[in-house]
Amino acid sequence: MCWSATAKLPLLIQAADGRTVWRVTSVDHKAIPDQVFSIHDAGFIRNDANADIERD
Repeated sequence: MCWSATAKLPLLIQAADGRTVWRVTSVDHKAIPDQVFSIHDAGFIRNDANADIERD
């Protein structure tokens, strides 16, 4: 793994045999809008595993 201290992310991940498994080709330093992190789960069942085990 090759880590970028400036971008704070891995730039390259290689398999044990040397093959490149994942590589960053560009980094955009603009702020990420809040909407990116909005949960869009309409129509899905929400399961709260912590609540399920509270009485155990």
